[in-house]
Amino acid sequence: APVVVLAVVAALGFSLVRRSGKPALLLVVIVVAELVLTVCNTAALYLDGYIMQYAVKALHLIAMPRLINSGVRIALSCILVPLLLPPLRRLVKKEK
Repeated sequence: APVVVLAVVAALGFSLVRRSGKPALLLVVIVVAELVLTVCNTAALYLDGYIMQYAVKALHLIAMPRLINSGVRIALSCILVPLLLPPLRRLVKKEK
């Protein structure tokens, strides 16, 4: 479910970027989508912990590494997505 939520947020955000014509807004969409993914994944872990009766308090120990992981993913996505979009657009145009 978290990946589906990420895809929906990214698709809606990209649609907003296209309509607004502001490419800098793409970075905001990337940050929001990645944060939504992290929050949904963490919520799924907590929910699983409560349902399966795991030690949910132990999940607090992974909060900081998850935030660091999210920051690294955000940084990489903010660098790579703008670099990969133009070649992908050219490729799609060639296929039509």
